[in-house]
Amino acid sequence: MSTFQFDSNGLSKIPISITDSSGSFHMLKPGIPSSSFDNQASMSLAILASSSFAIEADPDDNSSVQFRVPAKSAGTTHDRVAFYISGSGEIGVGTKDPESSFDIRDTKQDVDPKLAKANKEKLLLLDRTAEKAEIKAQTLKTARTIGGVSFDGSSNINLPGVNTKGTQDTSGKAGSAVILANARTIGGVSFNGSANIDLPGVNVNQTNNKLTWAGNAATATTSSFATTSSMTTGNASTATTLKTARTIGGVSFNGSANINLPGVNTAGNQNTSGNATTATTATQLRAGKTTLTFSTNKNILSITDGTFTWSITAQEG
Repeated sequence: MSTFQFDSNGLSKIPISITDSSGSFHMLKPGIPSSSFDNQASMSLAILASSSFAIEADPDDNSSVQFRVPAKSAGTTHDRVAFYISGSGEIGVGTKDPESSFDIRDTKQDVDPKLAKANKEKLLLLDRTAEKAEIKAQTLKTARTIGGVSFDGSSNINLPGVNTKGTQDTSGKAGSAVILANARTIGGVSFNGSANIDLPGVNVNQTNNKLTWAGNAATATTSSFATTSSMTTGNASTATTLKTARTIGGVSFNGSANINLPGVNTAGNQNTSGNATTATTATQLRAGKTTLTFSTNKNILSITDGTFTWSITAQEG
């Protein structure tokens, strides 16, 4: 070794390249004592302590060449094979067992180089016989926002209001909306979707508060709420009385109670002028073209068949 490579204390000032007994080429870090190069034993110790990297034949396969970073220099548990050329021509980065013509694995993963094929993440696989390449990117070139949170693929993210506590802007229609942007009134009661509401006179008892429905209640689309009088104009399935009482068979009926009809379901008379199946007397009878007419005030019975008429006068005997 030339003296200019060492300082006055006998320590190397620059990286020193050296070849060990196996033929591996090493680059040693500065600060190596000059005495480390006095014999093969001390030089081997210097290599173990200070080798930055080694270019060597793969000790497991003498036909392949590897660029290796010792664990001590890398600060890892295992040596790292940064670059590898197999005896059959495959190239590996981060692996000494290339799976394809060009195989790139994650060089930051601290994995035994012999197990990289099974345990290191694939970043790029290229093969000249393949129709496509398998590529995995670690990060996006341009970060994107998802739900307002920046995402570049380097790590998982949380979305407030989705998988963590927080809120999201869900303007417009949303299946997960819990309240309405604008509160509405239903039967005069304010409703924004945050809680159930009760409608006086519908599902709860009412006192002075009354509902007024316009049109048919079952299909009503609008409603108003009043505090004066009870009124359900139009048809209502819950009505108990008629606003205007009606007469049935001459008997007043407003729906508040049952009624009886004289001559129908109770004793009495009904006006059955004209033909009636229950009549017991008649002033005129018809059968086909024949008509019998009895005049009670003159005691005359007339019979006509449409052409001739016969009259019979009854006399007191």
